[in-house]
Amino acid sequence: MITIIKYGLMIIKTNHMLTVSPEPNSNGYACIDISCNLGNNRENTIWLVDHANNAEYVRRNPTEWYNADHDTPAHDYEPEELKVVKYKVDIEDVDVSALDAYNQFE
Repeated sequence: MITIIKYGLMIIKTNHMLTVSPEPNSNGYACIDISCNLGNNRENTIWLVDHANNAEYVRRNPTEWYNADHDTPAHDYEPEELKVVKYKVDIEDVDVSALDAYNQFE
């Protein structure tokens, strides 16, 4: 089994993970081509980073849109509305030999 650990931000009031929405900067004077914004749109990808201190920094310091990338995204939350959480995924092999007996793949 392989375990992957990432960190993200959760809205305390709703227990929803913040998701990231990349948006192109169409104006030519922006510092970056794509701005990343955190929000509660559950159709977007959950925002995850490798280190808890990165998530804590973002919780306390939303970045301005023109510098907002994946590691330091923009958001409209107050620090006390969010908490840093650990996101843990266990990856393990699955025995598919029983599936082969039914010839499901032919």
